[in-house]
Amino acid sequence: MSKLICSIFKVKSRFSSYLDRIDTTGRIKELIWSSLFCFLLSLYIASL
Repeated sequence: MSKLICSIFKVKSRFSSYLDRIDTTGRIKELIWSSLFCFLLSLYIASL
């Protein structure tokens, strides 16, 4: 589980630097991270 989270954070940092160039308002990024967080939370709860 922790390895999965580490890889997600690696992708996240790479992806967010890419998004910063496109998404100047930060709206898209906010939407993506909130949906990703909800998805991860549901995965975590399901694995309990």
